[in-house]
Amino acid sequence: MSVQVSFKKQFTVYFIFIIIVLSAVELSARIYEYSPVSTQCQFTDSPIFEKTDYFLMKQICIDHNYIKYSTFPNSGVTSFEPNTTDTININSVGLRGSEFDKEKPDNTYRIFMVGGSSTFGTGVTDENTITGIMQKLFENFNPEWDIEVINAGIPGAESFRETWLIRNILFEYEPNFIINFGGFNEAKMVTEVFEREVNRSYLDYNITNEPIENENIESEFNPLKFKNYSFYRTPFVIYDIVIKDLKQKEFKNKYELDNDKIVSEYYENWRDICQSSAKKNIHTMIILQAGPGLTDRNIFDGEIKVTEDIEIIYPLLNTALNELAKDCSITEDYRTIFDDISHPIYIDEIHMGKEGNEIIAEKIYEKILPIITKDILKT
Repeated sequence: MSVQVSFKKQFTVYFIFIIIVLSAVELSARIYEYSPVSTQCQFTDSPIFEKTDYFLMKQICIDHNYIKYSTFPNSGVTSFEPNTTDTININSVGLRGSEFDKEKPDNTYRIFMVGGSSTFGTGVTDENTITGIMQKLFENFNPEWDIEVINAGIPGAESFRETWLIRNILFEYEPNFIINFGGFNEAKMVTEVFEREVNRSYLDYNITNEPIENENIESEFNPLKFKNYSFYRTPFVIYDIVIKDLKQKEFKNKYELDNDKIVSEYYENWRDICQSSAKKNIHTMIILQAGPGLTDRNIFDGEIKVTEDIEIIYPLLNTALNELAKDCSITEDYRTIFDDISHPIYIDEIHMGKEGNEIIAEKIYEKILPIITKDILKT
């Protein structure tokens, strides 16, 4: 005599089975993220982290992956959803760092630093970003001065997104000084031209007040559509392992862009910002960042030599930088800044650990301190 199981009981058993399977996969994904074999943040293998607590190092990696991307109003320019993790704080403006008054207090001196992931601080905690270190330097110099150093770095950003951010967002917060630390992402556009073509079409929403529509190219692949939900990691891990590299390779050879075009647009974008800033009595500093392989300095363990394409375009960017000296308050070429250091500074092909960020922060601080001192004392 057979016993028939009701449909309701069968459904319940199957449902529980599926939940168990999904839970097992999710657990595996989380174990993978914390394991030494994880490739989600290759910088964690750098000798720079040898003396760093293993779980802090992994937490930095995972916190970077937990960041939820958003966009600024009527644009495709990346911002972040406000969030606080163990190593990264995103404020209500969508920038990395603590909150600041949107309406600048009378006695506050406000500095914004824009750039890509090196400015944002990939691989380090908030206090060890370039801006975090600069903030401490100013506080130690004169605790009575109310100087804010605000991190406006956007991973992957080049001059189109950086200058858009300044014109449409940062100018509203009445900066006294704007610093750009970049060049690497600009040079990378030679091999990431799909992204470049998308970013070239940004409009100023404060002029049109209409949502941005890219008329030049269809956005076939937008990684920002993928949300990094911290409570469910399986899709992110699968995406990171299987899909991301395939998509990037697919678009790498689809569009063409020459060096001269990149350099001329880099120059024009920053010239316009420097000219606009001068009219508003805002100081500007444009810095060409360093990278392993751009000078005769040796490549050390954990560092990755920049590609030949980037080596070729960097001198051209420096020529544009020299031209920008006519319109910008300060222009600096930092390519040789680490040449006397005979141990690892980079954690990959461009991002720096704490020591590298300290050297950059101190160099910038020394250059702008006389200007800021003069500004504060005359008020």
